[in-house]
Amino acid sequence: MSLAEDVFYRDPREEEDKQKAARAEKLVRMLKSEEEDALGYAETEVAAQQMEALRRYFGELYGDEEDGRSQVVTREVFETIEWTRPDLMRVFSSGKNVVELIESTPEDSRYADDVAKYLQWIFWEDNQGFENLDDFAFDGLLQRRGYIACYWENKEYRAPQTLTGLNDEQVMQLSQDPSLEIVAWGENTSETGGVDLQVRKLKSPARAIIETFAPEDVRLNGRALHIDKNRYVGIVRRWMRGDVARRFPDMAEEIRDYSGGAGNTVTSRSEDVRQERFQDDDFDWKATGDEASEELEVLEEYLRVDLDGDGYPELIRSYRLGDLLLEETEVDENPLATWTPIRVPHRFQGMSLEENTRDLQRQSTVITRAGLDAL
Repeated sequence: MSLAEDVFYRDPREEEDKQKAARAEKLVRMLKSEEEDALGYAETEVAAQQMEALRRYFGELYGDEEDGRSQVVTREVFETIEWTRPDLMRVFSSGKNVVELIESTPEDSRYADDVAKYLQWIFWEDNQGFENLDDFAFDGLLQRRGYIACYWENKEYRAPQTLTGLNDEQVMQLSQDPSLEIVAWGENTSETGGVDLQVRKLKSPARAIIETFAPEDVRLNGRALHIDKNRYVGIVRRWMRGDVARRFPDMAEEIRDYSGGAGNTVTSRSEDVRQERFQDDDFDWKATGDEASEELEVLEEYLRVDLDGDGYPELIRSYRLGDLLLEETEVDENPLATWTPIRVPHRFQGMSLEENTRDLQRQSTVITRAGLDAL
C-alpha cells in the first residue's frame, strides 16, 4: 500500500519578497518610534531655545510693551554674534588652508601635495566653502549646535528619451558621448530601418557634496552624547516630488501617489522654528499648483539596529517619506559633523552665545526704554 503526498511548490522569489516586506515593516516601525522620541526631545528642550534665539537675534519685541511707552529693543545678541563670526572665519578661511595632509610613508609624499590641493578645490570651489563655514559657525553661536555634512553623490540623469531610425555612425557618436548613457537599444522594424536607442542625458556628474543643515532639521534622541555613536540620527530633506521620484525610480509610482505631503508633515516637525527663521506665517508657498514641484519632506535616517538577527547592531541608512520606505542600506557612518561654542561635558547640547547674552539684552532694553520714557 502506498501513500501519495501532495508536494506544494514554493516560489523562492515570493519568500524573498515576504522577508523584504517584513524587514521593511520592522524598520519603519523602529524609525517612527525613534523619530517620535527625537521630536519629543526637540519640542521640550531644543525648539523653544531655537525660536527664542532667533527672536533675540532679530530684535523682536518681548510682548510686554505698552502703548505710548518706548518699545525699543537693544541688540546685544546680534552684536555679540556678529563680532564673533568674523574672528572665527578669519581663523578657518584665511589662506584657504582648511585641508592638510600628512604623509605616513615616504612614497606618499609625492602625492600628498597634489591631493591636498584637489581637496582644497573641492571644498572652496566645487562647493560653497566660505558660505558653508559661515553657516556652520553661525548656527553654533546662535543655536548651540552647527551641523555640516560631507558625502558622495552619484551621477544624476534626466528622464530617458527614445531616438529612432539611427544609422551605425550616429550610434557610434552617441556611444562615445560622455554626457549620454544608452539605456536600451533594438532594431527599428519600420520601413525606415536602422536602430532605436533609449538614452538619458547626464544632469549632474558624480561629486563630493559639502553642505550645512539648519539645526531644526536634525533629529537626535534625548540622551545623545556623540553624533557618530548615537543610536539614531535623522536629517530632514526638502525635495520636490518630481526630484524624489527621479532619485528613487523603483518607488516612482508610490511617490507620485503619496498623499501625506508637505501639508501634513512639515507642521509636526520644525515649522514653528522655520516660521521664526523666515519671519512669515504664510503657507501659500506650499500650494504650487503643480504636483511635480510640490515640496515633500524626506527623512534621511541613520539607525543602529540588528535586522539580520546576528546579535550585533548595524548602521542602517534609510530614506523615508512618512510610512513609505524609499530605500535602505547598511553603511559605515553618518555624514554629519557638528560643533558647539561652549561644551558641556557628557551632554551633546552645549551652550550658545545667545544664552549667555540674552539677560544682558533684556536688562539693556529695560534701562534704555526707561531712559527714553523719562526724556
